[in-house]
Amino acid sequence: APALRVRALLPRLAQGEQALRADAMQPVDYFVSTLPADAKLLLLNTNQGFFLTRPYEADSFFEASQIADRLRDVETAQQAHDRLVARGITHVLRARRSWGIQWPAGLEALLRDPSLAGRRFLAPDGSCEVFELLGARREAS
Repeated sequence: APALRVRALLPRLAQGEQALRADAMQPVDYFVSTLPADAKLLLLNTNQGFFLTRPYEADSFFEASQIADRLRDVETAQQAHDRLVARGITHVLRARRSWGIQWPAGLEALLRDPSLAGRRFLAPDGSCEVFELLGARREAS
């Protein structure tokens, strides 16, 4: 049986590092790798961006969220959209695991407003989702 497993792995090894990296990637990491080269993500409820192939912003620790603090005065979905776009953010990756962070009402409203933030990815296990800030790439250009 071990020989059969090795034989099954050999074609993947022959495809090189790229194939092995793809095997190690989570579905969200793969999805992010398909985003435009100029995409920039905001990570919510996670700071694990080590497999992401696009620039991102994330909290360094959750006990004092720098992102929530930076957006604390944002009250509407449009304000949140405009503030993030001004920082060059094109996508928001939200992990479903809650760290108890009180996100500003405007940010929560943004992620519920399909006219400003369209959900483009939902992990098969529901652990995270990715939203595209609509109009962000045009406005940032």
